[in-house]
Amino acid sequence: MKRTIALLTVLVVVAASTTIFLFLKTRGADATETARTEALAAAQSAVPELLSYDFKEIAEAPNRAAPLLTGSFKDEYEGLLRDSIIPAATKGQLVTRTQVATASVISATESEVKVLMFLNQVSSGKGAAAPIATGSRVRVTMKHDDETWRVAGIDPL
Repeated sequence: MKRTIALLTVLVVVAASTTIFLFLKTRGADATETARTEALAAAQSAVPELLSYDFKEIAEAPNRAAPLLTGSFKDEYEGLLRDSIIPAATKGQLVTRTQVATASVISATESEVKVLMFLNQVSSGKGAAAPIATGSRVRVTMKHDDETWRVAGIDPL
């Protein structure tokens, strides 16, 4: 009888441990899937905003970009705007519109998601006979920051 009780106790402990393990694993998978979905949507919204500009409104670009960015990339992007994009856009009366052709998550955790994006850009400026269309690919790193997803890096591929 003691042997049966001991065996039943072991089986109950194993069953409970397995249930807890599976619950925690499923919960983690759900959190990662939520991260994938939310970060992809945030990237598809933020990247065109960050890579589009109009010389008439370029002075407002740093203020529009700030809430979309996080980490050291925020400082890098602001420096690029200040030192290169704003002067060039103003001088050349440049207008660039960026659209996401397609995007997909390439890796994800609960706090960081990497997205591959194919972009289409149309640019026009002073002295250009016609707008110029270009395509590009970028890897976007999204990080969860203050209850939202922000861009932590954009790397051309």
